[in-house]
Amino acid sequence: MISMPECYCGENSVSCRLNWLGGKLCVCKDGYDQRRGTDICSRTCQSNADCRNDGICDRDGPGYFCLCREPFIGDRCELDVCNSVTFECRSKGADCVRKGTIGVCKCPMGKKMSLYNYCEDVCTYETCVHGTCELTGYDSSLYVCNCYEGYYGRHCENALVMQYTPAISILVILASGIVLFSITSIAAGCWVKKLRKKIAENTKQTGQPIREA
Repeated sequence: MISMPECYCGENSVSCRLNWLGGKLCVCKDGYDQRRGTDICSRTCQSNADCRNDGICDRDGPGYFCLCREPFIGDRCELDVCNSVTFECRSKGADCVRKGTIGVCKCPMGKKMSLYNYCEDVCTYETCVHGTCELTGYDSSLYVCNCYEGYYGRHCENALVMQYTPAISILVILASGIVLFSITSIAAGCWVKKLRKKIAENTKQTGQPIREA
């Protein structure tokens, strides 16, 4: 097995040295340069014509390199990382996206990967039991339930119930007593008023007051 030196910038490098932070500084062959954020020598470009699959030749660090569109990678954007997983993703109802140097399946907006490994709707009639489901942010699996009045919880599954504490119970009893006393007092006052009126009328007619039983 051939061992590589600690500082190595790939087959297209001439030499390599480490800076004071331990990062690699590559000296590359003609037509190659060290791309920003990498530790190897990558092929440079002169124009967009050098880049395949609608890639763009743009400055990236010390030189010009092909900036690839998804799902392509490579010095010339010649490699499609989704070639090997496209059929698998489609069978799940998902799209293939580039993640680093590989292709992965990702469900479209409004869907999430189920336990059975296929894309299903995030918002269904079961998601928010007593409310409406709303997608949030750019992550297709994030949602929030807007609960109807009287319900709460992650899925609006809980109904609000009035909780009576001992203090509240005492206040309710006192309030009820005050209301009952007020009603009784008013009724008694009305009865006394009518009785006095009747006595006055009888006295006027007969000259004799009505004797109260």
